Formats: sequence, C-alpha cells, structure tokens
Amino acid sequence: MSEGVELVLLIIVLVAVFILTRKFALWRAERSIEPILEDLKKQGARDESSAVNLPYAKRSMLWPGTRDFRVEALKFLLARGLVEQTADGRFYLSKEDVKDQP
Repeated sequence: MSEGVELVLLIIVLVAVFILTRKFALWRAERSIEPILEDLKKQGARDESSAVNLPYAKRSMLWPGTRDFRVEALKFLLARGLVEQTADGRFYLSKEDVKDQP
C-alpha cells in the first residue's frame, strides 16, 4: 500500500474512534439521567424548601477512577428545566416533573 492510502486510512480510523468515543460518552450521560431523577424523587425534593444536596453535583479533581457522567447529566437536566437549583447549590425537581407526585 502506498503512503498516501495508509495516511487516508489512518485519518479515517482516527475520526471514527473520535466519533465513537463521543457517542459512548453521550450514551453514558443519558443513562445517568433517570437515576438522578429517581434520587430526587426518593429524597422528596419536590420544591425549593425540600431541595437536597447531591454529592455528585460537582466534579472532584482529587477523586481517582472512572469518569462520573452524572455531572454532565445533571447539567443537561438543569438546562432542560427538569431540575432546578437553589442559590445555595441544592437541587429539586421542577414543577413540570412533579406530575406523578403521591
């Protein structure tokens, strides 16, 4: 194989690996959404007065191990308005998500 063909194949492989890693990260973040909502429902965080602290709300630079995708999932939930945050950093379910309140 010529050098030009090898270079093109290498670039294609690198682009494919980059796209697959991004898709995998997105998939892991999407899987983290439901447990966050369930955690807030279980703790009864239905409004600002019952808001709770979430230990995984901020990324810790000192915590070794695998990446925690709950931080990105929580940012997504905040952006979509499914979860709200108080001024002191506690979280609760927004009014739209409280439709199955007991």
